[in-house]
Amino acid sequence: MWVVLFGMLLLATLTGCSTRSEVPTTGVVPLNTEFTLKAGESAYVQELQLTLMVRSVGVVWNQAGAEIPIVELTIDSPYKRAPFQGETGKTTEIGDYQLTVLDVSPFGDGSTRLIVKSP
Repeated sequence: MWVVLFGMLLLATLTGCSTRSEVPTTGVVPLNTEFTLKAGESAYVQELQLTLMVRSVGVVWNQAGAEIPIVELTIDSPYKRAPFQGETGKTTEIGDYQLTVLDVSPFGDGSTRLIVKSP
């Protein structure tokens, strides 16, 4: 397994490929507008040079045993390149802007609704 992974990374390096996607697979979304993504999809907020990629949509359980739908994202911007995990209502700062998880639907279509807002 590790040999295959190392070989793929070596091949990408030697051929000049990058693991960082410059063009979003889903498209450009405007600032201050709700949008929906599924696992594996990404969106680009052009005003901020921000790419959001949904790594997974799933469920975790709290100590009381209640299900909490969560989304795992990769945030890539001039301000921040980091993973983010959040449930409905969670907000994180990206420079002077806010990314908010509006809804997570792990069952059915496995989508999440997001918004990036200006201050």
